[in-house]
Amino acid sequence: PPSRPTRPPMTAATLPFSIRDSKGKVRFLMDAGGDDNGAVMVIMNSKGLPGVGLSALEDGGSVEVTDESGARVASLRSVPNGGILRVSHQDGRSVEVDGSAGVKVQGSDDTAHVQLYSDGKSGQVNVYGGSSGYAVAQLRTISSGAGRLTLTNGDGSILLDAGATPSRVGLLKLEADGNGAAGTI
Repeated sequence: PPSRPTRPPMTAATLPFSIRDSKGKVRFLMDAGGDDNGAVMVIMNSKGLPGVGLSALEDGGSVEVTDESGARVASLRSVPNGGILRVSHQDGRSVEVDGSAGVKVQGSDDTAHVQLYSDGKSGQVNVYGGSSGYAVAQLRTISSGAGRLTLTNGDGSILLDAGATPSRVGLLKLEADGNGAAGTI
C-alpha cells in the first residue's frame, strides 16, 4: 500500500496570542470572549487595523468586516431564533436583513426609511418620512387576502386608506385620520 504523508505535529497555544508577519506586524489576534465563554479572532489588514473579526461566544456568533480605515461595513450575527446581516455605506446608510423584522433600508440616523416585512402569511412594505417612526406610506395584505394602502401625514394621522371590507367590497376613506368622506368601489 502507498505510504501516507506524515503530518507535522499540531502546535498548541494558550489564549490570548497573536501571529506576526515577517516584518513584525500583527496579522492575527486570538483571545477568549468575555468571562472565557468563547473565542474572538481578528485578522488585521496591511495597515494594522482590524479587517475581519470572528466571534463564537456562548450566546451565538458574529462576523464583522471593516474597510481600509477600520470602519465596520458589514456584519453577520446570530440573535435568538434568527440572524441579522447588515451592510453599511461610509456615510452611515445601511441595509439590514433581519430574520424576524424583514429588510430595512436605513438612513445615516439609523432610522428605517423603507421596510419590507413578512410574517410568513402576509407581506408589508412601509416607507417612512423623517424620524417620526410612523410610516407615511404602507402597502400590506389584510386577513381577507386583499391589499390595503394607507398614506399618512407623518404623525400617524391617516390621509388615505384604501382596501376592502371583510365581505370584499372595495373601500376608500379620505381626510385626516381616515374619518372623512368614504366611498365604496
